[in-house]
Amino acid sequence: MGAIRRLGKVLHVTKTGRLLVKVENMPHLFDDVFDEKLRRVGRVYDVLGPTVSPYVSVEIEDSVSPESLVGKVLYITVRERKGRGRRRRGSR
Repeated sequence: MGAIRRLGKVLHVTKTGRLLVKVENMPHLFDDVFDEKLRRVGRVYDVLGPTVSPYVSVEIEDSVSPESLVGKVLYITVRERKGRGRRRRGSR
């Protein structure tokens, strides 16, 4: 597991049952999302809103009550970069 970073605070539950989170650290799509006790609660489903102030839709696990997470801070793990240096172009 990589470094843990704050994803942001849960604002509310959408009509489709997903969590709407105000982003503090930009995640990648389908990154795992954790609660304050580092239990997996779901994954990043979509990024919404302006680039200056984005929001994230989190698809939650069936075993988690979405209402219990409203107002809480959620976390993500930061992926490690696999490649090094610049990428080479193929021959033409």
